[in-house]
Amino acid sequence: MPSLTYKIAEIVVGPLGNRRIYCLPAEKLAVWLTRVQGRQRTAPPAFVHKKHELREEILGGRPCYIVSPRGKTARPAEERAVLFLHGGGYVEEANAVHWQAASKIVDDLGQSLWFPIYPLLTTPGKNGEPAPAGTTYQVKDIVESVLAVYEKMLARYPAKNITVVGDSAGAALGLTLCHHIKALLTVTPRSGGALPELPGKLVLLSPAMLTERDPAILAEMQRLEKGDALIGMPFMDAMITIFNMDLSRDNYYNAPLYGDFKGFPETHVFSGTAEIFYPQMAPFVERMKQAGVPVEFYIGEKMMHVWPYIPAAPECRAALEKVVGIIGRD
Repeated sequence: MPSLTYKIAEIVVGPLGNRRIYCLPAEKLAVWLTRVQGRQRTAPPAFVHKKHELREEILGGRPCYIVSPRGKTARPAEERAVLFLHGGGYVEEANAVHWQAASKIVDDLGQSLWFPIYPLLTTPGKNGEPAPAGTTYQVKDIVESVLAVYEKMLARYPAKNITVVGDSAGAALGLTLCHHIKALLTVTPRSGGALPELPGKLVLLSPAMLTERDPAILAEMQRLEKGDALIGMPFMDAMITIFNMDLSRDNYYNAPLYGDFKGFPETHVFSGTAEIFYPQMAPFVERMKQAGVPVEFYIGEKMMHVWPYIPAAPECRAALEKVVGIIGRD
């Protein structure tokens, strides 16, 4: 049974918080996107500056913040690091909850954490018209931006020592990054140098895929929608409409829970039974297992979307401790 603290947190982040955005139909979401795009906060909160060493680099044309333990001394080349990919439906910047989780990882593990401020999906025009097919307002641009960060990390750390941590859209982005690297490895190398290796570990909190087509999974998602504290099915339909998302399963930009997972790194998946994306998880984990990926699935009974990052509640603190432990273990 969820604790009272958790139930209060669920209300704060749900009906009183982000659910007002993540349940909007297409026409209203497009207007909201037009109003807020370009005005998101990108700089880390003050407490991050106070607690940690912080360095900003421009990678892939975007800021990336490298967060390290304060007073950190030089370490050998085998040092580990985290690539932290925040969620937000590809339409919102990171918030304080993301930075709190990132700060805890740095504090507890003494590892450097790379926090890219990747580009968001934006609507063209002043009235939030849907993006025409073939425009650049696609997930591909986000992936390329994050790849630039990851390649910079590879210049400093062995791939096996890099853990990719993502929540919601950030978790989907971590999967898409791996699909993208695999695709690059099978075609003519890009100009400019060698192709990157896959990271050593993936930690995925409530990975979200909007373009689900399986009728049985969709029916179960719709059944769970009423109890989801954060996200509604209209948001999924709205995103597909506004950004003309390709629904085919072989498009890993929009369908990262499908595709060829052979060779993917050790993967850890967290999902709450009270979120609409939960029905996607067991089939996804099974596909990874069938591909030979070492994968573990952590189920949060009656927990919401990305519950390990929700502050205060004991269930959430325990889950975040689990996440930190996974990152830190050999």
